[in-house]
Amino acid sequence: MKDKTTFENEVREIYHWSCRYGYDNKPLDFAKPISKEDFDEFMQACHTGFKEAQKLIIENLLDIELEKKELTEKLKEYRRNREKDLQATTELEIKTLDYREKIMRKLADSIAWHLIRGHHYIGRRLYLGETFPSLLSEGFDATMKIAEDINSNVNEFALISDITSFIQIGDIFSISEDGSPQLLEVKSGETNKLALDILKEIYSTTEPGREVDVTETLKESDKKLVQQVERMHKQNIRASTAANTIKNEKGTDPKTGLSVNVVEGQNSDETYIDVIRNLLTISKEKECAYTVVDKILHIGVYRGKFIPYGGKMLQEVAKSVIGREFPMYNILANLSINICEPLFTKDLSEEDIFDIITGRVIIWMVIDFDQLIEFFKFAGYDARWLSTKETHRIKEDFKGLPIFIFNNQAICITKDDLKFPLGDGIISRIIGDNQKPTSVALGFMDIIEDATTKEEYKSQ
Repeated sequence: MKDKTTFENEVREIYHWSCRYGYDNKPLDFAKPISKEDFDEFMQACHTGFKEAQKLIIENLLDIELEKKELTEKLKEYRRNREKDLQATTELEIKTLDYREKIMRKLADSIAWHLIRGHHYIGRRLYLGETFPSLLSEGFDATMKIAEDINSNVNEFALISDITSFIQIGDIFSISEDGSPQLLEVKSGETNKLALDILKEIYSTTEPGREVDVTETLKESDKKLVQQVERMHKQNIRASTAANTIKNEKGTDPKTGLSVNVVEGQNSDETYIDVIRNLLTISKEKECAYTVVDKILHIGVYRGKFIPYGGKMLQEVAKSVIGREFPMYNILANLSINICEPLFTKDLSEEDIFDIITGRVIIWMVIDFDQLIEFFKFAGYDARWLSTKETHRIKEDFKGLPIFIFNNQAICITKDDLKFPLGDGIISRIIGDNQKPTSVALGFMDIIEDATTKEEYKSQ
């Protein structure tokens, strides 16, 4: 395993390629009119950086996966032989590799975030909640080859989906010369090639507007071949549906099958990253800093001797203000939240970013949900904690949707007798995207207002 310094230096190199290269090599003043020629040169520089970053990310992810595979086999042996010291050491090494994988994927997410221009709704349409795939496969080699072919054009860029945390539709997310996104499926192997040829034939002979029936067309064929053709057909539908939803801002969610009408809250983009910057500056002198944002979000920043005790310190301070304990979040939760602005793209200095990911500084946060409820009430909404029984009922009513629950209780916002449970997304927005709690709440209100004005809601 690479030592900490070597790994940090490699992360810095990838950070410069993925997040800084375009700006550093073709700086543009976006406050002034920009010529097409200058903008094209800027995009070419960005693409150059993305391509180099992708190569380095893949190298690191492959190394990490191979190391984890080897260590996992050793761990099984140590457990069988009850070698507890070696078991503990190996578990720690695997945990370190898991963390490094998250960093690499979040660097890839940084590229993706630029490509989707920071639009959460696009990220949600591309995410299926699946586990990270293995890169040690023939299929991944074929995908790399296609991506390399596309990336030979300076005006285009192809991002390999499997190295990101949230692009789980299509093998490649590509940006063409005209700037439009494309989701590409890559198939390798003789069976896949045969299945692809059959599917193309089915598509060409199916009348326009008529639903494609793979099973009926191939009813006399080999069962495994039929299953493969069906799987490829579903992948094509999923990719096409996601692409159309991204383009038209309405369509069908590929995961749930529910209708989607994109509503991005108009008030939900104000961040507190300036507060974080200020606390980081103060902590460099005093080794700790604390503040509260919107009377809702308690933030503590800790360095040096305060690092081991920072979490406990913030919890005690927040409890003394709130009156009870709420969950505590580390800013590094950003690495585990699939759809949020990556830490590497935030308006923080390189020094601050790397102090955070290396643990030289720790940032803890506590959300006062009681005060958040009071803010909804102040805005004229009926907002409250549900009882345990009510929470169970609303989980059934909104099955499949992530609802925020604390101590077996959900928070519900009611408008015109319609109930809107607060989802887990509020955590990712406040902690992962560093958006102000009141800004996130206002965005949620926008969504409620949009929903309650629709005819289908009025008729219920």
